[in-house]
Amino acid sequence: MELLYFLSLKNLKSKYKESYFGMLWMLLVPFVTMATFYVIFQFFMPMNIPHYPLYLISGLVPWFFISFSVNEGVYVMANNANLIKKIAFPRVLLPLSVTSTHALSYTISLLILIIFGLALGYPLAAHKLLLIPLLLIFQITFCACISIILGYLFAYYRDIGPIAELGVFILFYATPIFYTLDSMPKKLQLLAFLNPAIIYIDLHRFIFLPDLSFDQKKMLILVVWTSIMLILAKFVHKTKNPLIADYVK
Repeated sequence: MELLYFLSLKNLKSKYKESYFGMLWMLLVPFVTMATFYVIFQFFMPMNIPHYPLYLISGLVPWFFISFSVNEGVYVMANNANLIKKIAFPRVLLPLSVTSTHALSYTISLLILIIFGLALGYPLAAHKLLLIPLLLIFQITFCACISIILGYLFAYYRDIGPIAELGVFILFYATPIFYTLDSMPKKLQLLAFLNPAIIYIDLHRFIFLPDLSFDQKKMLILVVWTSIMLILAKFVHKTKNPLIADYVK
């Protein structure tokens, strides 16, 4: 019963979500952040980017899903040490529960993004919108793997936590969310695609922005990244799961 309670939606809230309005906060916090960036770069530091409101928000939606999966997934095993030590259950459910919670918020955000685009009169193409379920599958799988890998590793190596948080902070500014990839130096543009967040964000923008064409290379890179993460997640789970109860505190 304790395990079922943990996996319930109410108990999946993080510190700022522990209320009856938890799901509202899950959506409100990202959208307040989006609104803040929009005001800054639309009125105080204007960016010469076509369809900038949709450009910005279609970059922030997938980014929030990735960043939340990292920042919460890394601590999920350690934060549930008592549960792991008391009850025998598939421990992989813990990081998957983090991903599933934010996947719901991510899906709702995409629906709101579609409404936002239509309300502002952007010509959203129906054939592009049909790619959203495929993109959902890939990004949810990718983020689930991140949570599994980091959740297990942090139980064994406590330095993983601050390293992961610092990595998210650095990647936010290294990822063209509120600026374009073309504004980066040419040498860095080639290295940029080693950052999987860029691939996911670019594919979101292909769906929502009218002037972008489909890049098959990016889709191939996405498949490669997701496959690598699946292999790593399976390896980490296989090697770290047997003794994790002795390491979590």
